[in-house]
Amino acid sequence: MGTFDNYECEGQMDIFDWLQQDNEEKSQEVEISEPNKCCGVTPWLHKSKCVHWDENKPQYYMMRYICPKCGKMAVDNIGWPIRGYGVYEDAAQQALKAWNSPDAVFEIKDYYDPKKGGYITINLDEEDEWFNLYGQSYQDYKAPLVEIANEEYRKKKMGEHINEKS
Repeated sequence: MGTFDNYECEGQMDIFDWLQQDNEEKSQEVEISEPNKCCGVTPWLHKSKCVHWDENKPQYYMMRYICPKCGKMAVDNIGWPIRGYGVYEDAAQQALKAWNSPDAVFEIKDYYDPKKGGYITINLDEEDEWFNLYGQSYQDYKAPLVEIANEEYRKKKMGEHINEKS
């Protein structure tokens, strides 16, 4: 068997060339900082804290962007909402990339569809952030949607009640 001391692949690069190429590619990546608007507004970054058993470990989140006006969100190829996962910054960046992706597919789920009374839920400590972003209180946003949901529920119950009597 021969020795490989002087072996060189065609087009081979050394480790320094590879690192330089990798750094150039990373520097060409555009840092995304704002989500694309939908219905003329900035979508809401919906945040869910994951269960945090160990205080010595960082808090993890699941996040996704949702349009407060139409309820659409980015979904995968089978219709599941795409969520960012990890520490706050990582989850937020993943959610942003999913929302801003040119290949993104969007869907309106019934539970977020304002036409059916669906609305975004927020944490109590996010009410100021909501107001600053949309110029209306969260309660003013939610109240008419809750009324639509209640009316839809009443119609459904009345339909079931009529069917029971028949």
